[in-house]
Amino acid sequence: MPPSASAPPRFSFLASIFPTPPEASGAVPMPISLPDPTRRHLTRAIQAYFQDERDETIGDLQAGFVLDFVLEEIGPSIYNQGLRDAQARLRVVVDDLDVALGEPEPV
Repeated sequence: MPPSASAPPRFSFLASIFPTPPEASGAVPMPISLPDPTRRHLTRAIQAYFQDERDETIGDLQAGFVLDFVLEEIGPSIYNQGLRDAQARLRVVVDDLDVALGEPEPV
């Protein structure tokens, strides 16, 4: 459950840090862009994959098209899962703060 969708009160501050994911709000997702060195590295990796696994030689342009497809079609799902994993971890850390910072109260 995203924090902005009925988050418990103690997690309400997370809604400002982690807004509703685009697929939940109907918004158009932001394109994923990569630095040029990363893009070149991934393009070479795609070319190597096609050569090693499919015995096909593809050029920079074709490998770039495959990379663009992956970034557009698959990238948002991977990105969103990473956000969900980070949110879950953050919830555990916030819950642990109660134990770590709490003081014993007199009975």
